[in-house]
Amino acid sequence: MDANGLDKLKFGEGITKDDITITQEADGFVYIRINNTTDVVKFTQASTTSTLAIDIIYFADNSYIYADTILASLKTLTEGNDTLTANKDGTNNIQALAGDDTITGGIDARNNIDGGADDDTLTGGSYADSLIGGQGNDTLNGGNGDDTLNAGQGNDKVTGGAGNDIYIFNLGDGQLEIMDANGYDGLKFGEGITKDDITITQEADGFVYIRINNTTDVVKFTQASTTSTLAIDYIYFADNSRIRANAILVSLKTLTEGDDTLTANRNGTNNIQALAGDDTITGGIDARNNIDGGADDDTLTGGSYADRLIGGQGNDTLNGGNGDDTLNAGQGNDTLNGGNGDDTLNAGQGNDKVTGGAGNDIYIFNLGDGQLEIMDANGYDKLQFGEGITKEDVSLYQDKLHIYLEVLKTGDKVRFDRSDDSREIAIDRVDFSDGPQLSQQDLMGANVVDTVDYWQVLS
Repeated sequence: MDANGLDKLKFGEGITKDDITITQEADGFVYIRINNTTDVVKFTQASTTSTLAIDIIYFADNSYIYADTILASLKTLTEGNDTLTANKDGTNNIQALAGDDTITGGIDARNNIDGGADDDTLTGGSYADSLIGGQGNDTLNGGNGDDTLNAGQGNDKVTGGAGNDIYIFNLGDGQLEIMDANGYDGLKFGEGITKDDITITQEADGFVYIRINNTTDVVKFTQASTTSTLAIDYIYFADNSRIRANAILVSLKTLTEGDDTLTANRNGTNNIQALAGDDTITGGIDARNNIDGGADDDTLTGGSYADRLIGGQGNDTLNGGNGDDTLNAGQGNDTLNGGNGDDTLNAGQGNDKVTGGAGNDIYIFNLGDGQLEIMDANGYDKLQFGEGITKEDVSLYQDKLHIYLEVLKTGDKVRFDRSDDSREIAIDRVDFSDGPQLSQQDLMGANVVDTVDYWQVLS
């Protein structure tokens, strides 16, 4: 309790600048706490407009801090727009209030800065800083050191700078833009965000986006490049799983108008839009894959979960893999393999062959689709005719090896396998657009004809 003369506080051995934390607390007094101990020095004459009861703090290593530097860093923060440069050394714990605050941490200090509400600009120093943006559209700059940046809710921008930085993102945080490509950095998602909850895309602007499914939350990497870095090295999840950035970059390889080969990210959700060319695209084995092959003759392969494969124009081969997949081939002479799971297969227009595989599969056939051959005898499978195809529009007939359904007004045909010595056939039921059905018994009772003239292309 002293404010007279040129007074000094001298710390003994074992106490350096990095071992102290200086705060001005709710009672208005300034406290110097020795980190990781209960030791504390309290200044009851402290005031940001007068003196600190001392003029200088000395340490055993002959370093020192001037009192006026401390007072400047402890400027009283208000509900308005504040500007503050914190103490150069030691540890700065700064809790801002409302207002658009600009707070710069001490260059040689350990800075723990919380911007509070509204649109804040927070800047760290050379050591390991913790910056919290809070609500509002904040800009966080970590500086050097291994920083932790939590921008909070809003439309935020963060730059970790040099060092190994961690970016925190939680459900409901909104939009976060990460502009960093230095150090060994990580993006850490909070509770409620797993690998299966995110979708990673590289969009028309060239940037990589991680979107949280079924929300408006998104993380954008403006340093993203498939030939350099992603601004982070890992994505961490609350369940302790993680994704390597290089796996993401591989999955986001730039697709061209030529013949591309791509294996997508193993986990999460992959949205892949190929261009022209004969592309070979393999989805992540443990991911949810949405793959559009674009034009030309593509080979698309899904993984273990419910995948969506679109062949587009060209003679495509679609392989669903495990899971309940949706395969849409489009125009061309296509081959579809559903694999395991309850799949929906739509071969589209052309001379197509489909195999549902294990599971209860649905085959879609529409007016103008041409010729479809179904080669499947597993599960309970259904052929679904589209709009404009009624039971009265179809002629049913068979030979020793196949059963045929022909749409009389267009000449479109569906053929599926049967065995000469078995009642087993590839289809269990046929549904028409106007409601009626054909059972497997109905199909097996079809008239026997010579089909050579009816099925020249597929025979």
